[in-house]
Amino acid sequence: MQEDVQKLLKSGPVALFGTGASARAAARLLDKIGTQYTYYSENANSGAEEFNQDAAKKHSFVVYSPAFRPDHKWLNLARENGAITLCEPDFASLFWNGKIVSISGTNGKTTLTSFLSKAFSESGFFSFAAGNIGTPLSDFCADFYGCDNSEKIAVCEISSFQSAALSKMRSDAFIWTNFAPDHLDWHTSLDEYFNAKLNIAKLLKSPIFIASRSVFDYAKMRGIELPEFAQCAESMSPNECPPPFDSPVQAQNYSLACALWKAMLMDESALRKAAEGFELAKYRFHKGEVIDDVEFINDSKATNVHAAEAAIEALSGRTLIWIGGGKNKNCDLSGFADLLCSRAKKIFLIGQTAEILKGLLKDREYLEAHVCNSLQDAVKEAYIEAKKLEVNGGENPVVLFSPAFSSFGMFSGYSERGKVFQNAVFDLKNFKNYQL
Repeated sequence: MQEDVQKLLKSGPVALFGTGASARAAARLLDKIGTQYTYYSENANSGAEEFNQDAAKKHSFVVYSPAFRPDHKWLNLARENGAITLCEPDFASLFWNGKIVSISGTNGKTTLTSFLSKAFSESGFFSFAAGNIGTPLSDFCADFYGCDNSEKIAVCEISSFQSAALSKMRSDAFIWTNFAPDHLDWHTSLDEYFNAKLNIAKLLKSPIFIASRSVFDYAKMRGIELPEFAQCAESMSPNECPPPFDSPVQAQNYSLACALWKAMLMDESALRKAAEGFELAKYRFHKGEVIDDVEFINDSKATNVHAAEAAIEALSGRTLIWIGGGKNKNCDLSGFADLLCSRAKKIFLIGQTAEILKGLLKDREYLEAHVCNSLQDAVKEAYIEAKKLEVNGGENPVVLFSPAFSSFGMFSGYSERGKVFQNAVFDLKNFKNYQL
C-alpha cells in the first residue's frame, strides 16, 4: 500500500459515495483497517447525506461506486478540496498482494470470470470470482486482511464504468472478450467506451493481454494503438469446445480461456476438465420448454444488441419468432433492424425501445412487428403466431426471448426478467383458449 494512502486513511474519515454493494464492501474493508467513514448518496431514500462544500472540507479521501462517473460533480468538488478519489476496485487493489486476472468486454464477462475461477481452483490455486460479477474485490480484501495473498488469484469482472476510473489496479493478465456498441447512455461516445476498457491494458504489470478479433478491428478502424504484446485469440468452432461451451454463443468464451491458459503455460487438459460440471449463468441462451412443438429459448441475459445478434445467428435456418426490447442505450439500431428483418418471421416488442424498433422496422417495410403491454402478453402472442405458422405448413418454430437491451424500468434486472419469461411460458400449459 502506498505511503500517501496510509497517511490519508489515518488523517480523518473516508467519504463513501453510494450505499450499494461496492460502498458497503469498501466500508467492511475500512472497518478492518480501523478507519472511520461517512456515506453520501444522491438517493434521498438512502438515509445518507448529500456531499457539499462543508462535507468536502472534512475528507481527504473518497471511495466511490461505479454509478458515479469519474467527472461527477461531487468527485470534482472533492478534488478541488485536495482529496484523493478512487473507485472501489482501485481502492481494494491497494490492499491486495495476490494476482489479478481482469475480464472485461461487451458480452461474456460473467461466464468467463466464473469459469476461469473454477479452472484455477481445480488446478490447485486459491481462486475466487470478484468485481462486477456480484461480490466486490473489497469484500475479499476484508476477509483476507493481514494475510499473505501472494498465491491467491482474484478473477475480476470489470465493467466499463469501473475500468474508466482505474488508476491503481494493476492486473497480471487481461482478457477483453469482445467489443460492440453499448452503454452509450453513460459513455459520451463509442471511443470513450473503448478507451475505458483499454485503460485496464495500460495498467497491466505483466504482458498478458488477450482480446477477440472485434477489439482489434475497432482499434484499427479508429487508429487506436494497442500494446505490442496484445494477442488476438484464435476462434475455435463449437465442435472443438467441450460442453457447455459447444455452441455458437459460448465457443468464444472457451477460445479466450484457452488463449490465457497457453499464455500462462498451463495444461489445456485441466481446462477441459474444469468445463465438466460447469453451469452457465441463468438465462443465457437457455433452451427451455417445448409446448405443442414450439420451442422457447430464454436469453434474458442478452442485455445488448451484440448478445442478441449472436443468439439470433445461432438459430440461423430455424423459423424464428423474436421477443425483445427494454431500456434505450442510445446505440445505433439500424444494423440490428436489418438483421431482424432478414431472420425473424414475427417480432413482439416490449419496453422503452418498442416504438423505436417498430419505427425502424416499418421504414424497412417489415410489418410483422407488434408492441405488447407486457412480457407475459408477448409470450402469449408469440405462441399464437407460432401455432399459426405451423398450421400453415411451416417448420416447428422457435420463440427466442433475447431482449437486446437492459431491463431497467420494467424489472430489477435480467434475472427477474428471465424468471418472468420462464413463468409466462409455464403458464401456457394452463392456457387452453387460444384463438388460432
